Amino acid sequence: MPLRNWIYSEVFHKDMNDFLEVSRNEFLFSKDEFISFRRDIQEITKPINKRLRIIWEEKNRVVKDIIDPFVKISKTGGIFKNTEKRLYQMIGDDLNEGEFNQKAFSILKECRNEDIEDENASIDRILKKSLKKIPLGEDKNVLIQIDSTIKETHEVSEITWDPEKEKVIVSISPKLFYPKKVLFLGKKFEVIYVAKKDKDPGISVNVDDQKVYINPFNNELCLYSVTSIDIMISLEVADVISNTKIELKDNFLRLVGIKQINVDKYMRPLGDDLRRTMALSK
Repeated sequence: MPLRNWIYSEVFHKDMNDFLEVSRNEFLFSKDEFISFRRDIQEITKPINKRLRIIWEEKNRVVKDIIDPFVKISKTGGIFKNTEKRLYQMIGDDLNEGEFNQKAFSILKECRNEDIEDENASIDRILKKSLKKIPLGEDKNVLIQIDSTIKETHEVSEITWDPEKEKVIVSISPKLFYPKKVLFLGKKFEVIYVAKKDKDPGISVNVDDQKVYINPFNNELCLYSVTSIDIMISLEVADVISNTKIELKDNFLRLVGIKQINVDKYMRPLGDDLRRTMALSK
């Protein structure tokens, strides 16, 4: 994080003890010598802090928006666990775990989008054939690239500062897009990222082969990131199991966590009374 000016003042002034009274927690900021030194320090630290601020903000933005969603997708209790919860709200009823899983798999077969299930289009395969560095995007303060030279490290990204260009360089390892193993509805599935078009579906679940294909270039996923996979799967299931728009709306409300509460016996009489009172008052 960017350092505060007082940190430089405390740590680096050779006569810092002359500015302290009783303990190191009490500062005599009114001392002319300290005020003068702090003014000088601020001039020195401005360019340093400017760079630190850019590095800090751009790193956080890229990690949060691009890297973390792919890292977290295979985490225990993550996106696919959320998907299970949403599906249970819609189709669980009083089913036991085994019955629910089988019913969910049956419906997911109907939602399948086989046109994106192309392992030749898997991102990891394509990256292995490509150049060592692939620029993803660049703006005023940051350059983002895929860099195969960091694939052997434990981290999926490296953040560096280019002093000549005055840019944050975010290098992402190809392993971020490698297939992942996830536990979904009691079975182990393999998540495969595929390079399909923005108008192609974002997801397809192959129940028989236990594979989930994700097209991260799909319009919705580009806008909301792969963290919205649980919503997308649930929406497709809601569409399949709904015969009317009213049912679709009801299933949508369930998948976003709105539980049905029967207050009809209270609200209907109240509505009748209010409308009756309104009619009498005219």
